[in-house]
Amino acid sequence: MLNLTRVLAFLAVYCWVTNGYALWPIPAAQRTTGTWIKKTGYTYASHQCDVTTGKDDGTCENQCENIPNCVGYVADHGTCYFKDCNGTLSPKAGFTSAIFHPNVFMVDSTSFTWDCTTSGTLQRACQRYKSFIFPKKNGPQKIRPDQAATAVNKLEMQVKNIAAKLELGMDESYTLDINSPTITIKANTTFGGLRALETLSQLILGGPNYYTIQTIVSDAPRFQFRGVMIDTARHYLPVEAILANIDAMAYNKFNVLHWHIVDDQSFPYVSTKYPLLNQKGSYTPTDIYTPAVIKQVIEYAADRGIWVMPEFDTPAHSRSWGNGYPWLLTNCDGDLYAMYPIADSVYDFMKNFWAEVKTVFNRSPYFHLGGDEVSFGCWEKNATITAWMKAKGWTQYNKLESYYVQHIVDTVKNLDIGVLTWQEVFDNNVTLPKTAIVDVWKSGTKHVAKVTAAGYRTIWSQPWYLNYIRYGNVWEGYYKADPTDFDGTPAQKKLVIGGEVCMWAEYVDATNVVSRIWANAAAPGERLWSEKRYSTYEDGARARIEHQRCRMIARGIEAEPTSGPSHCAHPYTFHYTPPWAQ
Repeated sequence: MLNLTRVLAFLAVYCWVTNGYALWPIPAAQRTTGTWIKKTGYTYASHQCDVTTGKDDGTCENQCENIPNCVGYVADHGTCYFKDCNGTLSPKAGFTSAIFHPNVFMVDSTSFTWDCTTSGTLQRACQRYKSFIFPKKNGPQKIRPDQAATAVNKLEMQVKNIAAKLELGMDESYTLDINSPTITIKANTTFGGLRALETLSQLILGGPNYYTIQTIVSDAPRFQFRGVMIDTARHYLPVEAILANIDAMAYNKFNVLHWHIVDDQSFPYVSTKYPLLNQKGSYTPTDIYTPAVIKQVIEYAADRGIWVMPEFDTPAHSRSWGNGYPWLLTNCDGDLYAMYPIADSVYDFMKNFWAEVKTVFNRSPYFHLGGDEVSFGCWEKNATITAWMKAKGWTQYNKLESYYVQHIVDTVKNLDIGVLTWQEVFDNNVTLPKTAIVDVWKSGTKHVAKVTAAGYRTIWSQPWYLNYIRYGNVWEGYYKADPTDFDGTPAQKKLVIGGEVCMWAEYVDATNVVSRIWANAAAPGERLWSEKRYSTYEDGARARIEHQRCRMIARGIEAEPTSGPSHCAHPYTFHYTPPWAQ
């Protein structure tokens, strides 16, 4: 007669094997101890096997050597498949497969200790993940004496550099070793420790009885820039919505929050140097982000290994600046549009403004300067600008745009802050420092090829504009897009440092911003973290992204369905109080 504990253990292992452990994103390498069993009934001895690539000491491949008409070996995160002569994946009729049974440990949640004293950031992270892994609602755990002998009851973190700063290219690598009785995390920096905790949280299942597998995960991101852009100008977002998005980013191992904070429609940023910007430019006196609120967002993100990059887009997308300081903008037949690019007073203003931004966003190594979608019609109508250009012998207005943007680039560069711009700045031949990063958003990877051919680093956002509404499994297209899929040299492809998903807010506010971004953003999240050869659509990604969506819902994130009809074991709890009941 089967006992309940054994049944639960079997089901836990079954879920791990059939869903590829449901890890999201896929780690760089994972070696799991257990037993390979051929379907024909032959049992192989326990050994270490890399379930990501199937390559270790040759034991896994040796199982495939003598199979007639077969070449190669593929391991799909738990199941050993063999390739036929045409390169298609088995099992099929007439082919052989082997199932991997990992060693399973109980996790003693009652006596489990968290050795996270290496830094305050990791201490706080361990408290958060403790609530995810061992939620109080599951009640106390009961461990029998025979289970206690092999139960896992401790996490030990070994981090070399707890003083490492948030920066582009920060070390996020880690090793996670799950064994009995201790789970060991080794990382060079706090940020690697944070990523390891997320992976660990996905490898402990159950409640009130918890299980895990004996495994070693060695992991590091494929790209150093993995961003999510939010827009708080078209619609104001309360800080709670921004913080929820940051949590979801951490669950998917993103590391940059790109904050498009102002635009034509509103100016919610509170400037102490120029208070009329928000006083005249915000939607309401309360739809604002004070320095204290921004500090809260920055520190909340930093605690999760995420840096916050502000974007103040000029010379276009700047109409709201003119509500408080109309002389900043160009007057064309009574209408105000774009920065007035020929006045020294404008550049003095921007120099002071960016200096203030540096003190507020003091943990961001890069500022996004915008520079996109400049229409020259207004400048062409302004007689003073026309005369000024004539005196310089200029006839092309893109040269005037370059003149303005060059001033802003030099201003920020002199503040010792990295420069990031939209691709039009590059397209219009502005002289950028070689340390600059170009954000490619126009359709086609040919633009990535062009930027990298000029020797500039680039991030790619074009395929990941999540604000475009489409019916169906839209995440599949996001998943298959890869920023290095262009004709270029290896040196060019090394200049592609990542990408970002964008949520422009013309039709997004606090009611739908989180659900519109998630869980679809998990797809580019894995593309940017995981090795390309491991994260293919055919590797069971659909089942895993559904599992990741349910995982986020269990953590309070309003993640919308990704792949049609489905059900989560812990569905989202909807709250509504009608006015008459308040």
